[in-house]
Amino acid sequence: KSYGNLAISKLNNNNEIGVSLTILSATKEDKLIILEMGMRGIGQIENLSKFSEPDIAVITNIGTSHIGLLGSKEKIAEAKCEITKYLNPTGLLIIPSGDKLLEKTLNNKWQGRLVKVQLSDIKAIKNVNNSKNDFIEGFYQEDDNSLVIDDKNFLISFLGIHNAKNFLFAYAISKEFNIQFEKYNNLKFVSSNGRNKIIETNKITIMDESYNSSPESLKACIEVLLKYPNRHYAVLGSMKELGKRSYEYHQEVLHFINQSDIQGCILVCDKEEENTFLKLNLDKEKFIFLNGLQKVSSIVNKWTRKNDYLLIKGSRVWQLEKIIPYID
Repeated sequence: KSYGNLAISKLNNNNEIGVSLTILSATKEDKLIILEMGMRGIGQIENLSKFSEPDIAVITNIGTSHIGLLGSKEKIAEAKCEITKYLNPTGLLIIPSGDKLLEKTLNNKWQGRLVKVQLSDIKAIKNVNNSKNDFIEGFYQEDDNSLVIDDKNFLISFLGIHNAKNFLFAYAISKEFNIQFEKYNNLKFVSSNGRNKIIETNKITIMDESYNSSPESLKACIEVLLKYPNRHYAVLGSMKELGKRSYEYHQEVLHFINQSDIQGCILVCDKEEENTFLKLNLDKEKFIFLNGLQKVSSIVNKWTRKNDYLLIKGSRVWQLEKIIPYID
């Protein structure tokens, strides 16, 4: 059964203006407001928390996005934990289990209710229910993209372990509202453009992840791409806001692609970045570096044939979605 009408963040309304617009868009018929809080630096999420006063907060991970702005994962953890500053004292915070940095940062910031979620391999499932009031465990089966949570079976439409983790957070929220699920649930998710969007053309299948990119999300998308049959291609935009570790993160991803069975990869990047990446001794038959979008679609159209798969993913600055209408 439906809990009620929702007011949710649209597009990228996650800053001071966007969060305000989402709150103001709510009507008296809306039962819940779902907000995304963006983070550009210390103090921003605290500010967003102040004028939204959340009842439930979710911190999905402490990644490396924006590490160029903040300098370290410790600072990123500090910035994300600011959401607890104006979190309802009787409310709920949901975090991933086992993140020691996150738990350490929260020690002197949040003394209220805390639920930890953990995604485990289906092979680790036991006959007993492992979930408790403050701990929810989901068991993931990669073969059919299914999860077992609280003795219920969920088949989710978004591929990849990263999407299974995201669903586990959503389940934890629904449990707080006492939303009941049937024994078996076949869930079809809907995504906005540029995020988890699958586009079927007459020729190829496009994974449209063009909205943004970070080391963690890019690796996750590449892993999903490689699970598809037939041949694999990628159009990537360089990752921004990584600071001094930018070269290190790009080197790691590019070497992984170099050793994978991805047939061809176009990397859209600055000229300075290109000069750096050319020193990595990558397969010249596999990689093409471009400083703009003009030639991307024509190269993809020459490369690909019927039933191939193409991943498109890059930082927002590259606006890679603009090439999609020109791909066969």
